[in-house]
Amino acid sequence: INAEYMGKSEGTRVFICVADQSMPLRRCYHFLDALDPLMTATGTTLSKVLWEQIEFHNSPEGDRLAALAKELDETKEIMKENIEKVLKRGEKLEHLLETSDQIANEAQAFQRTSRRLRCLFWRQRAKLVALCALVFLVLFLIILLVACN
Repeated sequence: INAEYMGKSEGTRVFICVADQSMPLRRCYHFLDALDPLMTATGTTLSKVLWEQIEFHNSPEGDRLAALAKELDETKEIMKENIEKVLKRGEKLEHLLETSDQIANEAQAFQRTSRRLRCLFWRQRAKLVALCALVFLVLFLIILLVACN
């Protein structure tokens, strides 16, 4: 049999724990430490106490360190997912910044072009008004010369 054994004596009692080598020693020591106060309780039989303790220490609830390690692993996974989400969010923010810079540049170009067009149309309208005024003045002078002669 490939097994580990350890013992503990307190006063007139001797406790021995035999387990295979895959069982962590800390669980065996915890089992032995838990037996002594339970054995002094009144009204319990030895086999009942031993059976309850064996079942408890062989269950996952009996190994607090393993439960903590499992909880720590779950927390690590959650944190990894959170970090991935933050990185993705950062990439999206970078893309948004690039897009907003591009839109700002296009808005400036549009503003310059619209100013040029406004000036161009103002000049054309000014030329048209001046031409109309000149034609009206020439017609007025012709009518005035015809009327005066």
